[in-house]
Amino acid sequence: MSATLLKSTLQFPAPRAGWGGLAGLRRLFAPQEPGPAQPLGPRDTGLVILHFATLDTADRIARFNANLRFDALSARYRALDWASYRVLGVRLGRRLIAVAELAPTQLDGRPARELALSVQGPWQHSGVGERLMRAALADCHAEGVPMVVFTTAQNHGMIHLAEKFGGAAQSLGPDLRYTFAP
Repeated sequence: MSATLLKSTLQFPAPRAGWGGLAGLRRLFAPQEPGPAQPLGPRDTGLVILHFATLDTADRIARFNANLRFDALSARYRALDWASYRVLGVRLGRRLIAVAELAPTQLDGRPARELALSVQGPWQHSGVGERLMRAALADCHAEGVPMVVFTTAQNHGMIHLAEKFGGAAQSLGPDLRYTFAP
């Protein structure tokens, strides 16, 4: 095969506008990094439900104190009062890999926020939970309210995060409560 024929056979048509050519392919196949913790809202309801539905059983039990089925998760988050709850998420592409929920509560008769946090299995111990914890604490600090975390003594990941960020521990029988000043 002549060099001219080989060259003409290997030439690709010009890419369409906006395609990005090889740079576009590199972006498409490049390893992705989780994004920053960002506020979520009602339009993210489906992604939040999908995040919780795809947690493994042990993680769903740790998050909800029960292995909630899809229909229960769906009902809970479709009825969530997004005006009073604060929900933060970390995405990997279009997928939520971690969610922090700050529910309104009372602590010693004063307003506070209760944090519930979940991270998809492959992303646990990667810093994603720390990113969400930092964002949740900043949110509570900006609001001027303390944050509380309830966990079991077996949830070593949550205990590690709570202690790393300076939570004051209190034993509640088999469970623990960590309190963070505003």
